[in-house]
Amino acid sequence: MLQLDLPGQFYHITGIVNRSEGVTKIYVDGELKSQNYFPVNANTRDFGQTPWRIGIANPNASKYPFPAYGVVDNVQIFELALTDEQIKMIMNEYTSVLHKDE
Repeated sequence: MLQLDLPGQFYHITGIVNRSEGVTKIYVDGELKSQNYFPVNANTRDFGQTPWRIGIANPNASKYPFPAYGVVDNVQIFELALTDEQIKMIMNEYTSVLHKDE
């Protein structure tokens, strides 16, 4: 499991689901940290009436809801899988704004 637990540290995290290639990827600060494969063009899971929220994997679970510990900020959702280059470009643009006054 990927853990990010340095207090006060900013992380740029990107998650990709590419159904046409059958792959999910997790990037941290522009670097690929994890990828998993599934059948190409597999049907998506039906979550029924379960709410979808950013920052917690399973909000209705009494056990193992997997919440994010920290602040979730500046969320963007795209309708296509970004390339490695696009992810790095977005991360660099955002972190340059964070460090603008340094």
